[in-house]
Amino acid sequence: MYLKTAVDHLVTELEIYHVCLVLALDLLRLNLFTKNFGLCLGKILSLLKVLSDAETDAEVESFKTLLLVTLLLTLKAKDDPAMGAIFSDHISDKEFVNTMRSLGIVQVVGNIIHKHIVSLPSSHAAYVLLKFNCDSIFQYLYKVVLLTDSEFDSLTLSPLIPTLIADLTSNDNFNEYDVTYDDFEDEDKLVAYEEFKLLLLINEQYLMKSISCTQLKNKVFDGLLVNRQGTNILCGFTNLLVYHLNREESSIIKILMLKFLYLVFTTSYTAKIPYLNDVKILLDIILRELNDLDYLPEEPKENCILALTYLKVLNPLLVFSQLAELSPPYKPNEIIETLRNIVINCDSSAFDAQDPYLNTKDLAAIVKSATKCLNIPWVKKCAVGTKVNLLLVSSRNTSSDSLSSVASTVSKIGNLKLASDHSASTDSLSFTRVASVRASNRDDYNLHTKSHNDNLADSPLDSGSMFSSNNGNVFLQKSANEDPFATFAAAHAEQLLDLPKEYLGGKHLPPLPREKSTEKLNARQQKARLKKAPPPPPPPPRRKR
Repeated sequence: MYLKTAVDHLVTELEIYHVCLVLALDLLRLNLFTKNFGLCLGKILSLLKVLSDAETDAEVESFKTLLLVTLLLTLKAKDDPAMGAIFSDHISDKEFVNTMRSLGIVQVVGNIIHKHIVSLPSSHAAYVLLKFNCDSIFQYLYKVVLLTDSEFDSLTLSPLIPTLIADLTSNDNFNEYDVTYDDFEDEDKLVAYEEFKLLLLINEQYLMKSISCTQLKNKVFDGLLVNRQGTNILCGFTNLLVYHLNREESSIIKILMLKFLYLVFTTSYTAKIPYLNDVKILLDIILRELNDLDYLPEEPKENCILALTYLKVLNPLLVFSQLAELSPPYKPNEIIETLRNIVINCDSSAFDAQDPYLNTKDLAAIVKSATKCLNIPWVKKCAVGTKVNLLLVSSRNTSSDSLSSVASTVSKIGNLKLASDHSASTDSLSFTRVASVRASNRDDYNLHTKSHNDNLADSPLDSGSMFSSNNGNVFLQKSANEDPFATFAAAHAEQLLDLPKEYLGGKHLPPLPREKSTEKLNARQQKARLKKAPPPPPPPPRRKR
């Protein structure tokens, strides 16, 4: 009865996502829902499964949107301060996850995504509904980290992965991104971005599953190794990785991308497939990020995780990619300087041993990884004779009391040898085992969207202070004249749904004018256009924490 009344109301609304948010919040707080959580969630998933096969019209789209918003908020509401911990008093964490698993949420949502992409309409809702589904997968993974074997099989044995790869690689943005337009002005680009992230999430599940099942075939990786029109799709995907890695703000997504790149450069038949220009840009990005990251004890732990991940990828990049064959080498001085600075700055003896924030284990892992890179033969050859110069530079900016520490660190760099094969394999396992979804908080996953919303001019919807005044708990605000849920949803819809502000209304966005060249390209020009990598854009500004 509630859903039927809600859908009848939604059909007449323009700002459908705002209204869905209000209705979903009202539904989630009802005793009927919380005390019959399994039954109600099962009904929602069953309805979504039926609607994914139904012919699309205004009523079906409205109904589907309401159910997807309710499902997403259900996953976010558990122990989330911003949602008031709706279920904390009624449902334990174990019961919550077990209920989700017993209802087959991964299989249902994966099937919905597959059917949505296959019948992807050219409309405003195409991107938004896809994002709701993909975000639901992420929110579930944030809770469970590793899928069970049955969940993993339901996701990977379905046609979802081939569908994602086929749609992503057929997207006009796959081979040539237009850097002159904002990502949020191009719906096709946004759809490709969601498919891109979902493939990376599934790839990480393959990597973690491979620890216990060494014969497992990675369908994401293998699916990208095919050729299309004489071009290897993996080259285009690597180009896409470099494009996003240079702009991405989320630590979680950065690690997801780096894990895929690690797989590329540690696999013998793919290490030299990426274009040399992409490999050089990738090295530039890694050096820039390693120089910008701060490893001080009071900084977030995610900085150490991210730095360690960059170094884990840098090692095979320098050993197995085309960089190892270049003569003269590409930026050897910058590589050596960055790595030596990391070893010196992460020397745990330079910090207060009693500092409760000091994590000597993380710093030691960073030093070990940086030292491995310095001991790569061609890097080590370029570093011959530069130890004295490093000491001279350090002496100009370092007090006499710490010169001995710097000297011992430099000596340590020169004396440390490459780790044994057993140690290297152990590092690979630990690198694979770490789940990127837990590398930061949940909000980090959609940091790209949040930063975009923050950069927009303040709108009237941002004037409410209820969220901050109640420490994120919407249910504490009481008002005789207005519904607190409606006020909260209107003011913070983009925060709860992680949608760009431009998409929070129900109207279609007008298409942007684009210049189309009437000149026909010959076969050689078309081939060159496919192979051309985008130029490296200026580095993004550092975010203030």
